[in-house]
Amino acid sequence: QFRKALLFWEAGEIPNNVSILEAETQSFCLRWLTLPGWILLALGAAGALVLWPRLWREQRANAWLLYGMLLAGWAGVSAFYVLSRFRAPMLPCIAVFAGGWVALLRRRRDPRRDAFLLAGAFAAGLWLVLSAGTFYREFCEARIMALVRPQGTEIVFPDGERCRFDHGPRSFGGWRLTELKPGTEVGKRLPATPEGVRMDWTVFSAAQGEIGLTASDGRREQFVLEPGENHLKFSCPAGEGVCLWRIGSVSPDVFGAWDGHRRYGRSLLNGKVLAGEWVMRWK
Repeated sequence: QFRKALLFWEAGEIPNNVSILEAETQSFCLRWLTLPGWILLALGAAGALVLWPRLWREQRANAWLLYGMLLAGWAGVSAFYVLSRFRAPMLPCIAVFAGGWVALLRRRRDPRRDAFLLAGAFAAGLWLVLSAGTFYREFCEARIMALVRPQGTEIVFPDGERCRFDHGPRSFGGWRLTELKPGTEVGKRLPATPEGVRMDWTVFSAAQGEIGLTASDGRREQFVLEPGENHLKFSCPAGEGVCLWRIGSVSPDVFGAWDGHRRYGRSLLNGKVLAGEWVMRWK
């Protein structure tokens, strides 16, 4: 939810069945006669910051309605889907705060002090709109997810079957690719179970090919790969806390997917802890 709260302010427009960016390519007015959304968002965030202490001192009761609308819209969109068409109704409210920042810029009581405060607020607004989401994803999300979901994610199906995984969705942008070569050793730390587990590992291939895996107990598996995303399904021996397998024969340009936005320390590559988690599920 914190990621979604930051996405509300992010400069990029998130399309769905309605794309504002696509509409801009078809309209001269939208393309050339409107203010870019990220500037309005940055000015609005800056205005909300600098106006707060002034309105608090002056006890402007009617101004709190604007803050209430902004917080309610922010929370409402963040709780469900952060799409551009859902954020658009909040832009008039944000524009009022942006206008407040511009008005303060023109009516500075203490030119030096007010200029410093306004510039600082605008810099904070720019950071929120242009960098905060990326900063959170790259430097904070893995640590926060390790605290919030230390055991990863578990899905329970209607028939009672459970599926677990440590990675996040591909759409979140954290997936990375590591080329798989003969001799590469891949591992995953798993809870020891008496019946073993069934693995589903996501790999990508540039063309049709094949890959062979050798498990730690000597079992061998051979898979045919199609261009694009592939799912390698195999089992791990019962009772083992670490599932290890070595790449045997493999076609060129085959890559194992891993998520850099998750770091539980449970994925291994050539005996070392991977800087993320393999995109794999187990049952």
